[in-house]
Amino acid sequence: MAPGAAWGFPCPVGMDSFLYDVRAALRRLPKTPWFTLAVVMTLAVATGANTLIFSVARVSCSA
Repeated sequence: MAPGAAWGFPCPVGMDSFLYDVRAALRRLPKTPWFTLAVVMTLAVATGANTLIFSVARVSCSA
């Protein structure tokens, strides 16, 4: 028996499990707009900081 089968929900395995989790997360995001905004802003700031750090490192290493 699958780990979650006793509670009546499917427990996919492997890539199916990942896609199942992604779909579940995407369904919940519109229900929590402030959390969604916080997630999007965190990802945007982290991506920008990462780009800045590697750009500075690239310029300083090539000089």
